Amino acid sequence: TCHGLNGVPPRGLDLDPYPLDLTVHVPQHPDGQIFLFIEKGIPGSAMPAWGEIANGLTDEQIWHLVNFLRTLGIVER
Repeated sequence: TCHGLNGVPPRGLDLDPYPLDLTVHVPQHPDGQIFLFIEKGIPGSAMPAWGEIANGLTDEQIWHLVNFLRTLGIVER
């Protein structure tokens, strides 16, 4: 829900810093870095460590997310 259905964060979230637009930022990072962002989270942000929480994501699930994120295109606003 933080990055919206298409990678663009919806307006009005109460998060600081505000989630990044994944359609812009994912292309700027290699797959392994995207994997680590999901697995380990991002310190100083609301991005949790999805691979380290109880009942979190498996490595295979995280790689599926990385592959999905690569399909996102620029969204008209």
